[in-house]
Amino acid sequence: LAICQEAIKRYPKEAMSYVCGGESAEALGNPLLAIRLLKEALAIDPQQRQASQALAELYEYRVSALSFSDRPNAALKQLRAFEQLHKAASKNDLPLTPDLASAYAAMARGLVSLGELDDAHRYLSRSLQLRPSLPAYEFLGTIALRQEQFADAQRHFSKALALPPGDVNNLFQRAQLRRLSAEAAEGKSGAQAAQKQREIAFADWLTILSKYELSPEGEAEARLEIGKLIFLLGKDEEAMSEFLTALGTLPGDSDHADIVAFLLGNNRYKLAKDVYLDALGHHDLGQYYKIYMSLWILAEAKRLGLEPDYHATNYLHSLEGELWSVRLAKYALGESDHAALDALATTRGRRAELLYYRAVLGPESSQPELVQQLLEEVVRGSMVLFFEYEMAKRRLREMK
Repeated sequence: LAICQEAIKRYPKEAMSYVCGGESAEALGNPLLAIRLLKEALAIDPQQRQASQALAELYEYRVSALSFSDRPNAALKQLRAFEQLHKAASKNDLPLTPDLASAYAAMARGLVSLGELDDAHRYLSRSLQLRPSLPAYEFLGTIALRQEQFADAQRHFSKALALPPGDVNNLFQRAQLRRLSAEAAEGKSGAQAAQKQREIAFADWLTILSKYELSPEGEAEARLEIGKLIFLLGKDEEAMSEFLTALGTLPGDSDHADIVAFLLGNNRYKLAKDVYLDALGHHDLGQYYKIYMSLWILAEAKRLGLEPDYHATNYLHSLEGELWSVRLAKYALGESDHAALDALATTRGRRAELLYYRAVLGPESSQPELVQQLLEEVVRGSMVLFFEYEMAKRRLREMK
């Protein structure tokens, strides 16, 4: 980057000086500087393909990152900048990858994570009008699946799977999609209808593992998916072996939480607790995931009428600070009331979490009518990607 900045000083009217700086800044994890320098390159030479392409990738990344970070207005601003870039590139006959269809799908994925489902639907529709894509169909299907609109979910997943297969990343997505498609089929027609999809997905993952030289991250992801499929095919012990292999390969920050959520969602508290305890022993695993896994374990123990897990309560008692997750943990331990958190529950996600933990761990958890009201409000919040949303639906089914 220092060399590129020197080039900009010496050759301020050369677009490639700014392209050099922009690409170096991106590699150093400074997207704002990268965007500024690449825009300078295009101001000098509007037909600079390398700058246009790099800027398109950065805009898509920023749209996704900002919307997932609960900053939809900032994401929309970056999306508008992407639209202007795309318009200029089209005028100069410079096709971009990612294109506008990808950017609209990225915006929609972020909106789904915020519970803004109507807006997400609009952007997914705009994406598909430009170009059919697996990510757009996948998220339409995921929204429908989480809202238990199983026929719609299956239709969207089928359209995604009918698209031509691409590179290994696309094969990963397709194999993951088959598991979701099986879930939709099971919801619509029963377990037998899901069996074939799961068997195909299982075979796909084995092919990926045998045919491609995967990175440690890729192999861990494949093993996690294989473990889930084996579990859903009724083989708990073999599934746990795959999960442990995945975690031993290269555990990501969220992998333990992913497995714990999956096992709890399938009524395997003891197995989930084993994975949770393994997570507590990983000192490089972030506090964020440990807090939420602890809350999940405590809530499930209470639902089953078991004693609170000693390790979970000890871990939450050890926390200090004013982060939302820490405050939520202290509430779950009975060290504050929900009124103290109401003012901090400024987003749809925080609101859903507070309502859920009031229902399952708070003083109200002994009042069935109030619990039902709180859980129904969680579901109305439409945070369909949240573990708490899925568990709220399950608890409501159990109360009927």
